[in-house]
Amino acid sequence: MYIDTLMKRLFELINKNLESTFLRHSGQHKDTNPPIITISRERGSGGRPIAYLLAKKLGNPWQVFHKDIVEEIAHETSLDPELVKQIDESRISIIKEILDSIFGKKMLTMNSYYKHLLHILATIGSRGYAIVVGRGANFLFPNALKVRIVSDMPT
Repeated sequence: MYIDTLMKRLFELINKNLESTFLRHSGQHKDTNPPIITISRERGSGGRPIAYLLAKKLGNPWQVFHKDIVEEIAHETSLDPELVKQIDESRISIIKEILDSIFGKKMLTMNSYYKHLLHILATIGSRGYAIVVGRGANFLFPNALKVRIVSDMPT
């Protein structure tokens, strides 16, 4: 029941945002950024499944971008996706980066990770019709519809 109410409210917001986007694309508005939806969420809140439900409801050409962003960074850097995933999920200290580079360990620095992340997100943003889950995308797309999903603590 709760998910139905949440989805209904989410669709109301999306429809309102899409109307504004339509006006921009029809020449009645200056801004021509294609539509983007960002979903930030707390772990375990169901943000990822909601993103896929949303994409299904919106239909073609909407696409969800989540784990494939990490996979694309791994592809661009020729690194194991598991290594990139670890970097994505944690904060590596500058000391660890220096020690790993001294000992020749093949790794991805946080600077390099962010450079690739920004490149991929910029590409996604220029194409539009994207639902981006996490990765700080809500800070990168000022005109996006930004959704935050939270969850109560389990009792």
